[in-house]
Amino acid sequence: MNYSTYNKDNNLNLIRFVASMFVLYNHSFILSGFIFEEPLWKKYASIVTFGNLGVDIFFITSGFLLSLSLLAKRNIFIFFISRVLRIFPGLIFSLVVTVIVVGLFFTGIDFYQFINDGQTKHFLLYNSFLMKGVVYLLPGAFHDNPIKSINGSLWTLPHELKVYIAILFIALISLAVKKQFSIIFKLLISVLCIYCYFRYSQGYFGDRVNSEKYRLYFFFFFGACFGSFISNVKLDMRWAFVCLAVIFLCLPHKNLLFFAYTLLLPYVVLAIAYIPSGSIREFNKIGDYSYGIYIYGFFVQQCIVSLAESITPHMLFAYSFLVTVVVSIFSWHLIESPALRLKNIVQKQKMASYFRYDGIPK
Repeated sequence: MNYSTYNKDNNLNLIRFVASMFVLYNHSFILSGFIFEEPLWKKYASIVTFGNLGVDIFFITSGFLLSLSLLAKRNIFIFFISRVLRIFPGLIFSLVVTVIVVGLFFTGIDFYQFINDGQTKHFLLYNSFLMKGVVYLLPGAFHDNPIKSINGSLWTLPHELKVYIAILFIALISLAVKKQFSIIFKLLISVLCIYCYFRYSQGYFGDRVNSEKYRLYFFFFFGACFGSFISNVKLDMRWAFVCLAVIFLCLPHKNLLFFAYTLLLPYVVLAIAYIPSGSIREFNKIGDYSYGIYIYGFFVQQCIVSLAESITPHMLFAYSFLVTVVVSIFSWHLIESPALRLKNIVQKQKMASYFRYDGIPK
């Protein structure tokens, strides 16, 4: 089986789409005021909810693909440009759209006053760069909603940016060793994965401060470990079903479930990504709408809750699914995909070659 990042014949777009639906479903309960009615929240909130599951899948697949890409191309400059083009054009456009829509329809203050408010400027500036955290509120917006946050989904993006920077530095350190790049890269990724799992486990079984961020870091670097050692891993749907069975058997025991879920989920996700074939893989050709769903879904749901006098979680999920998918399709084809194509222009420039060690066998 070819696990090359150049091989687009896989189910990754479908998996990320489903993951974004899990997040949207989870937020439907939170934003409608029925957070404790979320099916997984009732029993397993300390380990997994549909929202956590979706985010975990995102970080697993991201770590997997980025490690594959770095090991195959070993071009730091292109890696950096690709990450910038994947995150920021779609994010910044969504922030501008959010501010305009809120300022016109969902705030209790005058539009001119809204636009010139310092909080609005901070919302646009801080959320566009992600380096100083996330601003969640806009002046006078959604004051009657159970949750006031404009876009709670953004909380994971600074952490995503941090793991990108971390893996970038690992690649830079590994490149310094030149012919030992692969060995050093794999070693550092493995050490960081073990460290993050230790910190996450420590948080889960003790003080849970910072536990969630280490959860994200762990799943990213565990996915990166799979990408790094993929030639030594045999993906098999039979083993994936065994992993799922173990997870389900551990459901009544939270401590066992913690270990089963965290250690077995990545194998299940990647097996589903590469094993099932046939018509299911046609989904991969239509575009990657998952990022758009992720960055627009929460805001769309807040707008629907604000317009509805009362709404059930499942009604909110149904309405927001239809609106968010349409918005995400436009976002992908008009903003995200054109932005990603810019890296092809960059790759043709000579400066891109300055950041690659060409003595490495291809």
